[in-house]
Amino acid sequence: QPMLVTAGADCQLRSTEQDSYIPAPIRFVNTSTKPVAMYWLDYEGDAKFQLWLRPGGSIEHNSYVGHPWCIVDADTQEALESVIVTEPEQTITFR
Repeated sequence: QPMLVTAGADCQLRSTEQDSYIPAPIRFVNTSTKPVAMYWLDYEGDAKFQLWLRPGGSIEHNSYVGHPWCIVDADTQEALESVIVTEPEQTITFR
């Protein structure tokens, strides 16, 4: 389980219930030199592991507009960044 308390990342967010869900495939791009793990923050605010991403790698993943994600250093388990999907076909790049 990741440490979700970091000055640079607000990983205390949660997904919200919506009347209609807008599918939003997102592309994660890791331009850092560290392997990272992506966690979706569910409706209770719990971090749910979704995928790993190696340094320099990228991957597309299905999500929905309004869903928050926490990007975690795979080695230290420290939260690096938090993002909220705001539009379909969004690219999220982290360094």
